[in-house]
Amino acid sequence: MHIGENQHCCGCGACQGICPVHAVKMKNDREGFIRAYVAEEKCISCGMCTAVCPVSPDKSLFSETRKVFAAVNKDEDTVRRSSSGGVFSALARELLDGKGAVYGCAMNENIEAVHIRITDAGELDRLRRSKYVQSNTGETFEEVRKDLEEGRKVLYSGTPCQIAGLRLYLEKKCRDFKTWAGSLYCADLICHGVPSPGMFAENIRFWQRRYSQSMDTYEFRLKPDNCRNIYFFFCVAGSGGVVWRPWYRDPYYEAFYNFKSYNEMCYQCPFACRDRVGDITIGDYHWAAEHHEDLREKNQGKSFSISCLLVNTEQGEHLLDQVKDKFDLYPTERKWVEERNKNLIRPTLRPRERDSIYQEIQTYGYGKWAAKYYVSWAYVRNLSLVRMLARMKRKFKDGLKGGHV
Repeated sequence: MHIGENQHCCGCGACQGICPVHAVKMKNDREGFIRAYVAEEKCISCGMCTAVCPVSPDKSLFSETRKVFAAVNKDEDTVRRSSSGGVFSALARELLDGKGAVYGCAMNENIEAVHIRITDAGELDRLRRSKYVQSNTGETFEEVRKDLEEGRKVLYSGTPCQIAGLRLYLEKKCRDFKTWAGSLYCADLICHGVPSPGMFAENIRFWQRRYSQSMDTYEFRLKPDNCRNIYFFFCVAGSGGVVWRPWYRDPYYEAFYNFKSYNEMCYQCPFACRDRVGDITIGDYHWAAEHHEDLREKNQGKSFSISCLLVNTEQGEHLLDQVKDKFDLYPTERKWVEERNKNLIRPTLRPRERDSIYQEIQTYGYGKWAAKYYVSWAYVRNLSLVRMLARMKRKFKDGLKGGHV
C-alpha cells in the first residue's frame, strides 16, 4: 500500500524522516490531525515509507511483560509535579545524570504539543504531566539517531505508535542499529487515544476569547492541595492569573475524557494489547490502593499519586535496577492494572459521537459548538449538585434493595 493511501495514519513521522527524496510531509488533515502526505511528483516508489509505518506492526516489535509494579516516587515534590506517581521523572533523571538525552512531549511557546530533546534536568518539568493531544515528533527520530551514533544513552517516551515508529525508523535508517540498541530505552504510555492538534488549538483560542486575554499555558492534570481525586485542567492567562477547573468544564477535555474526539486510528490501535513495544510501560494506577492496604495507608487517600510500571524487556529491567531505590515499589497483579486500563487489552471503543464531532465544529465553529456543550446533558450531569443528587439516589436504591428502607 502506498503511504499516501493510508487513511489510518497515526502521525508518528517515521515515513517523513526515512524518505530519501523528501517526498513525504506531515500536515494537518481536515480534522486537524497530523498525518502523512506524499508529493507524487517527487516519489520514487522505493517503499521505505511503508517499511517504517507502524500501522501494521511486525510482531517482532512486541515483548511480553515480565514484571508489574505499583510505583510512587519517593520525592514528594516530584510526585506533586507529575500526573501520577512520578515514574518518568526518575527514569529521566537517571539518563540525564549520566550525560544522556531524554525525549518527551512538551508544550511549546504556542501551546502546541511537540516532542523535544533535553539534556539538562532543569528542563525536565516541561516533559512531566499528561498532554491529551496528538504530539508532533518533528525531527526527534533523527536526533535520537545522532545521539546514539555519538555514544550517548537515550530515553524516549511517547505513545506506543510513536515508539514503534522510532524503532522501525532506526532499524531501517541505520545498518549498525543493533550495536547501539543497548543505549536506547523506550517508555511507552498506556494511551487511550489522541484528539487532534487542530481541535486543541481551537480550544485555546476559545479560552482566550472567554477570558479576553492571551494564554501562556494549559495543563491537563493538576493536583490541587484540597483535592487530588479529580482530573483538573488549568490555564495561565497573560496577566499571570491562574484559572483551574474540573475536566468537565472544558468541552475539549470532556470530549477527550469520553473518547469522542480521537484519531480514527486509535479505535483500531494495534498497540492496545497485552504485549508492549516499549522497554517499560507507564500509566495511571490510582486504584492500586484498593488492592494494597499498605499503599493505601501510605498515600493517605491521595490516590492519583500512584503509577503502574510494566517491565517488558531485559533493557527495561536494566533501567529499573538503576533507579528502583527512587521508588516505593509494590509488585502487583496485571489483572488489577487492567481493571481501568482497558487499553492494555483492547483499543478504545468508538462512540457514535465520533461520527459528527469534527463535522459539527467545522459547520458551527468551535465557539458555537462549545456553547452547545454547556447546555448538554454531558455538562449538566457532571455539575457538583447533580452528581451529589445522583449519589444520594443510588444510595437510596441500594437501601431499598437491601431492605433497609
